[in-house]
Amino acid sequence: VKTSERIFQAARKLGYRQDEVPRVSTSRTYHLVAVCVADAMNPVFGATVKGIFAGARKRGYMVVLIDSNESSEIESETTKRSLATVDGFIFVGSRMSDAGLRHLAGIKPVMTVNRKVPGVSSVTPA
Repeated sequence: VKTSERIFQAARKLGYRQDEVPRVSTSRTYHLVAVCVADAMNPVFGATVKGIFAGARKRGYMVVLIDSNESSEIESETTKRSLATVDGFIFVGSRMSDAGLRHLAGIKPVMTVNRKVPGVSSVTPA
């Protein structure tokens, strides 16, 4: 048996699980921001998202839109998959827990819209 296979067998016996968050480069810039909305068909979010797109373009960024369908599970999964290719996240109507948002903010820049989460940047109406 190869050494690598013995290592994997030992890891399985110990209950080791590979980190689900992909390795993220902190030095590379993609000029791409992920905007995650709870429901892309919600007319309340339309003007907000349009403003985010315009502001990003002015600063040389492109935006990828994620519709979480009001599901914290979809939101978490899509952010994990996007970590390696975006520079940051903007959440509009997020369903993710405060702890989840803070954890993500420790990896990449995060901003919430209309929701205050201690330790996370936010934009709320005055």
